[in-house]
Amino acid sequence: MLNSVGAVLLFVWALIAASQLRLRARLEREAPEALTLRMWCFPYLTWLTLAGLLGVLVLMLTDEGARPQVLWSAGATALVLLVAVVRQRREGQPLAPTGGPESGSTDRTESGFTDR
Repeated sequence: MLNSVGAVLLFVWALIAASQLRLRARLEREAPEALTLRMWCFPYLTWLTLAGLLGVLVLMLTDEGARPQVLWSAGATALVLLVAVVRQRREGQPLAPTGGPESGSTDRTESGFTDR
């Protein structure tokens, strides 16, 4: 059970790091003044984190006891991501928030980020 939870946490952390790569680049391009807290060594440290997470997952795959948990966790993660993409496309929403008037959001700036 612990390996399964650990694998899910690794996938969640990887999704957070991938989101940071994508959203931070967009924020720096569209509204750099909104970026008040800057991460050291961006994006290199984020890429290093992703590589480390991948290394841990590969090590877990080499262990016969942890392999089923990693594979089930990867399958569950892929299923959740697939459902999210299908749902957003079915509703006609873009995969990333645009923040424009068509998004129905009133507390977002033109760049799509909250003004808080």
